[in-house]
Amino acid sequence: MPNGSKIARASVWIEQEIAIAAFLNNQMKRSLRIAAYVHKDVALEGLRQFIILNPKKFESSEDILNDLPSTLSSWNDFPKEGEDSLERFRDICASKKQGDFGTLIESMRDQLIERWNEIDAYDDTLTQESDPREVAAQIQEHKVSVFVPAMRRLTILGLAAIKAGESVDYLRRVVTLLQEVYESCDRLRLLRIFSNKPAQSDDETWYIGNTMPAFEALVSLQLMGAYLAKRDRFEYLSALLTPLGNL
Repeated sequence: MPNGSKIARASVWIEQEIAIAAFLNNQMKRSLRIAAYVHKDVALEGLRQFIILNPKKFESSEDILNDLPSTLSSWNDFPKEGEDSLERFRDICASKKQGDFGTLIESMRDQLIERWNEIDAYDDTLTQESDPREVAAQIQEHKVSVFVPAMRRLTILGLAAIKAGESVDYLRRVVTLLQEVYESCDRLRLLRIFSNKPAQSDDETWYIGNTMPAFEALVSLQLMGAYLAKRDRFEYLSALLTPLGNL
């Protein structure tokens, strides 16, 4: 510090993840469960000075491990057994059944790319009879009920591929689909009409512009990168180093 004093700072990467979580919660109205912990010696600075994070202070890793079970048990929105959980996808990757994995990828591609056709999102034509508010609501509904859940599944599948420790090709196929999602922005002409329009109401503040899929793809990619770094699975890094991963 300028006065000669010393402070302990948090990881730059953790600060970045907190910023992304704050953006998703406050600007995109995406509900995220967060269990925040901060070492008692880490200084309060940066974005953490301006958001209500309410982290619990700890002295050792044991403090977190002792507290976390009770916190997680209070969350009732985890996938139930048999749903698209990390463990289920990991088992599919570990089974080395290329057919099952391929079926998952194709199912997710259908939801992330093809099903935009259901609302003519690749067409930029609004007829005189079209009500822009109704079209915007239709796009919002598709995003919430189809696109976002599919992006969640694809992200979990990528994490599962890393966790299973199997062929890098599994993760590469996930990233290839993420890249296709990113590039779909140029073709989502209907969404481009709403890129610069304000939210329709206080209750519908979802951003529905054509760059939305690109943002979601980059967030997903960053989560996978953080996870492989945490697990020291750097042999998977090459799968992320695509044109999308270098943005």
